[in-house]
Amino acid sequence: LAAAYAPIEIANSLAPYLLIYDKQGNIVATSATLNGKPPIVPRGVLEYVQKHGADKGTWQPQPGMRQACAGIQTNANKAYTVITGRSLRTTEERITLLGEQVLFGWAMSLLAMLVVVTLQEVAMKRITQEVMV
Repeated sequence: LAAAYAPIEIANSLAPYLLIYDKQGNIVATSATLNGKPPIVPRGVLEYVQKHGADKGTWQPQPGMRQACAGIQTNANKAYTVITGRSLRTTEERITLLGEQVLFGWAMSLLAMLVVVTLQEVAMKRITQEVMV
């Protein structure tokens, strides 16, 4: 992998990447770097995948940077653990945008209800005044 392609710097890239570890947790091959070095997933993740055969979740290799990851154990004597991942930056941006849109819609619905109630009160006052005259 590393010889055929330039490694992906996961701190800046949205591209998917691949990490291959041996039974001892050493990186055998990678298509990614983190700050110029191969990324190291937590030892517990590797142990879990080795024990259960697969896992998926999120990983925060450094503050402000989250990755969606999946890992599997290879069939060949379970000699390797393969981890693949991708940045969650665009997903998090979409979630933030959706939250802002929902907040805006909620505020506009409150404003619309205030206008309706105010107009209703004004109309009721006029009707009451006309009936009294």
